[in-house]
Amino acid sequence: MDSIRKKIDGFEKNQQQDLHVVVSEIRSSTDKRSMQLWIMGITIVLIVIVSFYFIRKDYQKIMTQNEILSFHSALLKNISDVIISTDTAFNIIDWNEEAEHIFEYKKEVVLGKYLFDIIQIQNETSTIQQFTESLKNGKSWRGSLGYLNKKNHELILDFSSSVIVNNKGKIIGTISVISDITLQSKSQQQLLELSRKLETDIAEKIEKLTQTNIDLKDTRERFYIIANATNECLWDWDINTNKIWGNNAYLQLIEKRDDEHINYEDFVKQINVDDQTKIANAFNKALEKKETQFVTTFYFNTIEGSVKIFLSKSYILYDETGNPKRCLGGLTEDRK
Repeated sequence: MDSIRKKIDGFEKNQQQDLHVVVSEIRSSTDKRSMQLWIMGITIVLIVIVSFYFIRKDYQKIMTQNEILSFHSALLKNISDVIISTDTAFNIIDWNEEAEHIFEYKKEVVLGKYLFDIIQIQNETSTIQQFTESLKNGKSWRGSLGYLNKKNHELILDFSSSVIVNNKGKIIGTISVISDITLQSKSQQQLLELSRKLETDIAEKIEKLTQTNIDLKDTRERFYIIANATNECLWDWDINTNKIWGNNAYLQLIEKRDDEHINYEDFVKQINVDDQTKIANAFNKALEKKETQFVTTFYFNTIEGSVKIFLSKSYILYDETGNPKRCLGGLTEDRK
């Protein structure tokens, strides 16, 4: 009985061991499968992320290019200058709104037409030839052309044209920026005519001034000759600078040279004291009444010690504000 129980216990133990082995194998197989599925899932997620990144990048690139094209289109539409593109044969392939406004042709009408069949330039055959030859040779061109519009008004147009090349350097067309400079050109012409007129006027005035200066020089020379020939003492007092000019008779009276600075004090210091006051009062009275002349007599003490009596006739000159600027006159000796 005991032997039978031992056999049964041994059998059960073996069965349990076999069951553990099977369970372990199942668990191992399940773990491997799970790992494979996990790795596969991660791989799929990475593929999706990378694909999304490149798709998004391409989308952004496409959107950026579209934005650039939209920006360029809006720029060409709103720019205040005429923008015209042509192919290498100068047939129009683009024509902005300002071109429609200036030349009065719609875009759909001019596309494919020769540029200078639409823009008919006045008497500029040689200039048009220079334009086309320069661009055909890959050079830019700049110049002004006269255009007669549908209303028979002449416009002055400033052309700035260049060639368009592809990434291989081949010329594939041209682009021209055109500005209406009619007003500026007319203004410049008016300024030029005004400048010429001013030059003529200035030349005439210079000639007149030159002649006037010659006449003044002659008059001054005659004045000095007469002033120095007379026996009367002539003088001219600049009140602002306190400087006196005198003729030869005046200089001899006060014993000064013509190159010396003479002021009012140099003259009145030799006049009798009472007469100094009388002259000052007469001068101030004339200023108060805005009079232009006054007459006085005075005793003058010469350096030799003699006394002379003079009749003084004085004239006052006022500036534009009414202030005295000069006083001049003559002294006549009373020999009675």
